[in-house]
Amino acid sequence: MGKTFSIYGARVNTDMYKKDIEDLAQSMYNYVYGVGNVIFEYNLVSSDEIRLLWKRKANYALKGDFISDEDMAMVTNLPLEFFMVQPLGTPVVSPLLPMGKNFYAPTLSFAELYKGMQQAYGNPIKDIVVVANDCDVAITIKFD
Repeated sequence: MGKTFSIYGARVNTDMYKKDIEDLAQSMYNYVYGVGNVIFEYNLVSSDEIRLLWKRKANYALKGDFISDEDMAMVTNLPLEFFMVQPLGTPVVSPLLPMGKNFYAPTLSFAELYKGMQQAYGNPIKDIVVVANDCDVAITIKFD
């Protein structure tokens, strides 16, 4: 039996065809962000590991192991305000660091939030690695 996870709020399973997962996600990203602004890729690495990749253009003001509020919202389908400090929003991840026009969180903090969201589907998760930069966001999920 495959592992269930979500992409932008849509429930999908590792038993699904790669093309079906990518087409579903891409249609949602095209609708929300415009055609060609976010390109989504899904790869089944093994029966217990997947890699999710979002290609988009960004201008990170803070380099290193951080992810922007816009990227966290894009990955999770949570409102942007969830990744802003009060009084602008109600943050669900911390710490949040203001830099330029965005708020940034450490990728480890975001990985914990994302892990909790994915575990809601009943699949124990061993590890999540998040890497974000100006060109893409990559998330590797290793299931138990």
